[in-house]
Amino acid sequence: MDSQILLKELSLRSESAKRSRFKKIISNPFRMLFPEIIKSLSIEKKVNAKTFWGGKMEVVLPEEVSLTIWRYGYFDEDVCFYLLNFLKKDMVFIDVGAHFGFFTALGSYLVGEKGIVLSVEATPKTSSILKNNNIGRDNVKVFNIAAYNEDCELEFNDYGVLNSAYNSIFQPRKENKNISKNTIILSARKIDNIIKEEKIQKVDIVKIDAESSEFQVLGGMEKIIVHFRPKIILEIGDFGVQEAYNSEKIISFLIDKHYEAYEFVGGKLVKFKKSEPNKYKNLIFIPDENKL
Repeated sequence: MDSQILLKELSLRSESAKRSRFKKIISNPFRMLFPEIIKSLSIEKKVNAKTFWGGKMEVVLPEEVSLTIWRYGYFDEDVCFYLLNFLKKDMVFIDVGAHFGFFTALGSYLVGEKGIVLSVEATPKTSSILKNNNIGRDNVKVFNIAAYNEDCELEFNDYGVLNSAYNSIFQPRKENKNISKNTIILSARKIDNIIKEEKIQKVDIVKIDAESSEFQVLGGMEKIIVHFRPKIILEIGDFGVQEAYNSEKIISFLIDKHYEAYEFVGGKLVKFKKSEPNKYKNLIFIPDENKL
């Protein structure tokens, strides 16, 4: 399906997601109320979701990322917008912090059978669902490791499947400070080293959603940045997470590597205007070849 058609479909679904709660319940009471019922019963349920490009994937209700995908067929509209505009056939896409694999699946669809998607997810239970969601996709390779700035063993906080979007080497964001955790030991790898071992000859786009460890992930892919100059989609936001680098430090790191930061505003790509503190959003960093 043409990317422009998918952008229109994404826009329609985004409008649906922004309607009032009353209108949502009237239009689709089951999808609005069923997750609330199972949440009130303190249970989790695996269900199949249909994505906005017509794919299918398994998600876990009432986990919040899963909930949005199940109801509307997408999440993080800005990341979808960036991928639909810049990820093309035969490209190489790295999905760091792939979760259950929504962007891995979208990437697989967009790059086609001759493209490559490397999908990185740290938590074993989350990675297991990610792998199941990509069975039969020959252009996808899943890595159950934590992307980091060195190859090592790493303590990692697993907040459980229903809070899996917050799994991290750090403590959770302030609004989630009371969720329970299980500390596990994981293998951590530099993305640079994975690319070398896989004999990847180019990298076109990297998406990083690493729950406050984005700076560490970037530190482990400096060779990729220097040699391949990929576009980088990056989650930013100052969430009061202890020991994590703030957004300004992360943005400055890429600006110093001769990148320009852009954001998704009103359906368009515009230059990023920083604020203090930076609010949650996904930026795309595009190489400024005139500064090399």
